[in-house]
Parts: sequence; C-alpha cells; structure tokens
Amino acid sequence: MLNLKLRQEFLDPRLKGTAVDFSSGKSGSLSKKPDEFLKITYPSHDLLKTLEEIQPKQSRPLVVYGDRGQGKSHLLSAVYHIVHSPDIGCSFLQQWAETLHNPQVNKIEIRKNCCIIAESLELQRFKTLWELVFTQHPNGQFVKGKFEAAGTPVPSVDVMEELFVKKPAMIILDEFQTWYDGLSDNKSTPHQKRAFNFIQILSQIAARRPELLSLIVSVRNGQSDAAQQINRINPVKIDFSGEKSKSDRRKLLLHRLFENRQQISVEEIRKTIASHINEYFRLFHISQPDQERYQNNFIEQYPFSPLLLQLLDDQVLIAVESQETRDLLRILVDLYKNAETEHKISGSPITAGDFSLTNENSGIASLLNSVASDQHRQLRELALRNLQAVKDANPKWQTELPHCEAIISSLWLRSLSTGNNVGATAANLQLDMTRNTALDDNTFAAELATIRENSFNIHELAGRILFKSEENPNAKLLSHSRNHSLFVDQQDKTELAKQIRYVLLPEKTSSYNHVIVLPSDWQYKPFSELPEQEQPHKWDNRQTYLVIPEQTDDKQLGKFLKEYIPTRRNAVRFIIASNKFYNDDTLIQLARCVWLANDWSKTDNIYRELKKTLEKDLQEKIKNNLFEHYAILKTWNYEEPAKCEFLFESCKINAESLLKNINDLILQNDFIVEEFTDYVLSRMNAPNYSAAQLLAELQEPQIGQDCIAWIGKTNILTQLAFLIANGTIAVNIDGNILQKEPANTEESIKSKAKDKLNNIHDAVLKNVVIQKPETRIDTGMQTRQTSTTPNSTPNSTFDSMRDSTSTSTLQPPQSISQPASSSTPQPNLLKTKKHYS
Repeated sequence: MLNLKLRQEFLDPRLKGTAVDFSSGKSGSLSKKPDEFLKITYPSHDLLKTLEEIQPKQSRPLVVYGDRGQGKSHLLSAVYHIVHSPDIGCSFLQQWAETLHNPQVNKIEIRKNCCIIAESLELQRFKTLWELVFTQHPNGQFVKGKFEAAGTPVPSVDVMEELFVKKPAMIILDEFQTWYDGLSDNKSTPHQKRAFNFIQILSQIAARRPELLSLIVSVRNGQSDAAQQINRINPVKIDFSGEKSKSDRRKLLLHRLFENRQQISVEEIRKTIASHINEYFRLFHISQPDQERYQNNFIEQYPFSPLLLQLLDDQVLIAVESQETRDLLRILVDLYKNAETEHKISGSPITAGDFSLTNENSGIASLLNSVASDQHRQLRELALRNLQAVKDANPKWQTELPHCEAIISSLWLRSLSTGNNVGATAANLQLDMTRNTALDDNTFAAELATIRENSFNIHELAGRILFKSEENPNAKLLSHSRNHSLFVDQQDKTELAKQIRYVLLPEKTSSYNHVIVLPSDWQYKPFSELPEQEQPHKWDNRQTYLVIPEQTDDKQLGKFLKEYIPTRRNAVRFIIASNKFYNDDTLIQLARCVWLANDWSKTDNIYRELKKTLEKDLQEKIKNNLFEHYAILKTWNYEEPAKCEFLFESCKINAESLLKNINDLILQNDFIVEEFTDYVLSRMNAPNYSAAQLLAELQEPQIGQDCIAWIGKTNILTQLAFLIANGTIAVNIDGNILQKEPANTEESIKSKAKDKLNNIHDAVLKNVVIQKPETRIDTGMQTRQTSTTPNSTPNSTFDSMRDSTSTSTLQPPQSISQPASSSTPQPNLLKTKKHYS
C-alpha cells in the first residue's frame, strides 16, 4: 500500500474512540498540545473559511451547521488551538500553504491577545450563558458584581462591552442546539427567551466592535428553534452538508488516518492504480474527456476507492443514522488493517469487496456497531447463510468461485442503502474484485451467475441485484435443484419425460396419437413404471410413438421389439434423441425446478406462477433440436433380432410439429403405393376379408419380405378409398356395395368412400369386406350386374399409378373409364416406388 502508515493511535488492537471531545478535560481536545492536535488536522474548506471570517476586524458572528459526527467539534478545536497559540497556528498555515500550493492560506490573519471562552454546552456545566462568560473571563467576577447590582434579568450591553474592553474575547459555543432545546420557556422561567436575548447582545457587540469580540456557535441543523433564533442575528454560515465540505471531509479522513499520506506522490499512486482505474473507465463507459477528472478522484482518495467512500458516506451511514465521520474513521481503520496484507502486493484501492462477512476485524463489526438497525444485522446473517449455500452447492468453490465471499460481502454492503441506488450492478461487483489485473468478463459473469443461482436472498430490481430479507423463490428453486438427495426416486427424469410428452403430444392430438417417453434404462425396463392401461398389450389403433432417450441402432431396436412389444411391431415409430437428454444438466435442472415448484405450490401460491414460467422455459428447450431421427421397421427377423433392419430418417425440426412431420415424411419417403396395392389385391381373394383384418395385418411385420410402412389407420383407410375410386377394389359394408360407378366422377366416389370408411367405428371395421368390383352393364332401362374375374382387373390402373407424380397432399392414382379387354396382352408390372405426401 505504498508504505502508508497509520497514526499511532490507530495501531492498538483495540481502537479507541475517534470522537473529538470539545472540552478541557483530561481527554478533551482543548487539553491537547496545539502542535499535536494540528498534526491530525486537515485545512478543509470549512476550516479555512472559518479562519477567514474570524480575522481581526471581521464584523459578523459565525454559525457552524452539521449533524453529529461530521467534524464540527474538530473544526472548533482547531480554531481554539490556532487562536490560543498563534505562533503554532501561523506555522500550521504556512506549512499547508506550501503543501497545497496555495499562498492565500498563509495570508490569513490570526487574532492575538484575546481571551478564549470555549465550552460544549451539552455538558450542562452552566445554568446561563453569562455565568459561563463570567467564569472563564479573567475580569468576569468584577463585571458579574455590576450585573447583580443592576438587578436586570440579563446582563446589559454596557456591562458586557465593559468586560470585553478590559480583555477582548473569542466565545466558542459547541452544541448550542442541544442546550437551547433543553431550556424551559414559560412565565415563571423564561430561560429560552433570556438565552436568546443574551446571544443577541453578544452578536451586537461582535458586529459593532469586532476588535472586542468574535462569536462562534455550532448547531446540528437549520430547522430547530435554536437555529432559527441564531439565524435572526444574520451570522456567517459554515454548512457541513455542502458538496465542497463532503469532498474535503474525505481528505480530512485520510490525513486523520495516515501520518504520511501527504508524502505519497501522485505519480506513484497513478502507476499503482492504473489497472483498476482502466477497468473503471471500461466497465462504466467513462468518456475520454471525463477520464482525467475521475482519475484525480481515485488518486485523491487512495488507498480507498472513491466508490466505497461514497457508498459509506452517502448511502450506508446516512441510511442508518450513524455519526458519519467518527463512525467512518473507525470502519476504515478496521478495513485498512484487514486488507493491508493483500493490498500490499497489488496496491489497488480498497473496495466494498474487502469487507469480509466471515471476519469481523474487516470493518464489519465497526459498521454493525454504527448501525442501529436489527434489519441490517439480520441481513448479514442471511448473507452468511447464502454464502454457505453457495459453497455447499459447489465443492470446488475455492478454485471455481474464487471471489464468491468477496462478491457476497460487497453485495451485502451495497444492499444496506435505502435510496434509489440500493444494491449493485454487475459492473460494480466486477470492479470491486479487480486488483492489479483485469478479470475476464465471461469468467466473472459465470461466477456471478453461479452465486445468484445458489443464493436464496439475492433479488434483481431495476437492473440492480441486492440482498433482501425475503427469499427469492427462483433462486431457492435453483439451489434445491442441485441437491441430488431430493431426487433419489427419479422425480426429475419423470418430470422431464412428462414435459417432452406434452411438447410432442398436445392434448388436442392425443385422441389419434400415443406417445411414450422411455426411461433411461429403456433397454431393460421400458414400461415398468407405466400404468396397466398404457402397457403394450393395451395399445389401440392410435399411432404409437416411442421416444428413445439416446442414439441407437438396428441391433438394439430389433432386440427391443422382440422382448417388449408383443404385437403391432410394424406400427411402432421410434423418435431418436440427438443426445442423452436424461444426462443433460440444463434440462434436468429445469425439470427439477418445475417439479419442486409444482410441489411447493400446494402450500405457497408464489410458486404456482413460477411453475408456469419454468415449464415454458423447459418446453422451449425441448422444442429446439432435441430429436434427430425417427425409425420404422424395414425387415423383421424374429429368430435373430440383431439382423432386423430399420429405416432411419432425419427429422431435425421443432418438436412441437414433429409428429406431423414424421407422418408426412413416412408418406413421402417410405410408403410405396404399389406394394400396398399388391398386398390388398393378394388378400381380397380370402373369403370375407375385412378392413379390420387388413389394418391388423399391416401393423405386424411381414415375414420374408420388406414391411409395408405403417402410415396409420386413417391414412390406410384413405388409401382404400383411392383404390375404390379408381376401380381397383370395392367394399361391402353390411350388404351395401361401395365401388366406382360409371355415372359418378372419380373425385365424388373418392370423397364418399373416405367419409364412409373414416367414420366407421373400429368395432364395425370387421364388417367392411374388401372385394373385387362388380361389373354394371347399362341397358338403358335397367342395370344388370356381373362379377368380374380376377383377371379382369385393369393393368392400366397400375400403369397410370406409375405415371402419377407425388404432390404435397394425398392424391389417388389415376384410373381409366373402361377396363382393358382380357385378350389384350398384359404388360410386365414393374414395381415402382410411389408415395403420397
């Protein structure tokens, strides 16, 4: 710390009181040797102005305004010693004129050969002011006799003027307000009126005969009766609340603390704080024209950061009604002693981060002794608990969170204010941690984020973070979410699976889709936690999607189908995750927060709304590229499931529309119309072959050949409607034949067939028999029906299907109006992959 030396009085382990006792007692400031007292006195603007106003021949009394602890008593004591010992006083002014490079300081004249009457009236040693004057003035007793002989209630102007002619005087009255406010004022004892009358008499003498009397009085504020009475005598005012006084008071503090502060060169300080001040410019976006002014501010207030002194002076100490300068001295002494070892190396300014919550010697104890509020002491206890919570949640905190204690300490101190600037910005905290090397922005931001996430009582208000006594529900959730012991029953993974299912399957689509998010041990216990109605043997004709929580391959899926899916193996669609989402820390933590919020909302309504927000955040993360592929069965091998083959298709799309996207992709890429048509034609020769049988068979793998891609009940029935419309098949619904009619257009019969088939209940599909179309011959009067032979099925139907192109919507293959003659040579049927999307 550039070899700064604390004054001897501050080196003892137990700091003595720093208050200046304006009295002549053993420990009083008036009893000290003038040169010793003036050594600890800084020539502030207020002191120099006071000395100027009490020079010989100055004709106005002077009033000093300032609350307790701001330095009024020190100023009055300095005036006393300078006037009482004018030679030492002149030497004091000459020395500071040279130090401040201000020759005007040495031109101030000092009153000589006058009697100084000085008293702190709060001591209540005198019943009246004139008794004080008569007691301390060398000719007081003589004049007192004249006053008593006159019989007036207050000494007259003539009596007092005669006294000061014998010996000129300077009267210094400290704590006049305290004394004056305690006087009674009624008809029998009008002490206040008499006191004011006597002050007026003294003021008149000081104004008319300044060579005889100089009058100085101090009061706490300008609103009291005492101050109002004093103002009526038109005094010179010295106001300790002015901006210049505040600035000087900080210089006074440094001079009061260190015996060699003035000997430290400006250039030496500038080099020492270069890194810190450059970070200040960067973090607070200080423009180039203003940088010199701010740098000078840092230099003047070294070794303390001006931000710290301003925080203590303008916010913390005022907020708790402490005695400002005297309390600030005690706090800064303890803070400097504690921070000296660390800062000897870096030399950087002492900041709010140097208060240590865990070390009362760091200034915390002095601060808390100055704070008369239990609320602020309780806030410290909360901050300590938050610090412990951060450490418990991060076992490697010493290396990963090196500034956690300093950050929480700084934040606690900045949270004591009651003004608009309560709390801290991230820039405040980062500068508080900056020594002689700048911190990496990203590393610090990550450290601060971790601290906030694990602290129950850190809140954010208008862009500032602060400690509050009430818990931060979001931070509490985040902290508890890191406690693994709360989730031994896999509640977090269950919640994540629930939210994934909700994203994939909104309520409005659950009637025709079925989604199961498999657990992390899906290869061994995929359905053990599911209720009975969701077990595979209970699955209905809804489309089933199984979400695999990790990357997989044909071998694993084949084994899974054989062991755990007893029926409808071809109907299952697998959604493959792009990574192991049960191992994703971000997803798991959010899932834990959602689960905790839901649980806690049963007793605390604040978590009900928070649960909605967290659910939304979790669902947004699920929607974004959580799934990479879908898979459907291509080739089935029951005996050797490892040889099963699956079609893996990319499906990187928002999870919210994933099911529809998969459905469209299967129709477009995997469903072959010709294979489906061939299969239907091959099966309809079976007696009473029903739509229900067709649906059941297509959901099972075909042995010995590639599976026909399952496109769902609705799409299968729609494909049947296309075949009806182009004359390939007919269906018999309880004796009613539905087929292509010459009198109807293909579009109209297709629409009719779709409506009929898709509105039939599952239980009735067994009565929907698939058969060959019946031939209808129009005679003009009536129609005669004859059944066609299997060989009469027109080949041109398949030719036209081969020529059709896929579009964005399901379209039937084109048909011809007249079947080809059975004698016409049949072309070879080339199996062509066709699909509809």
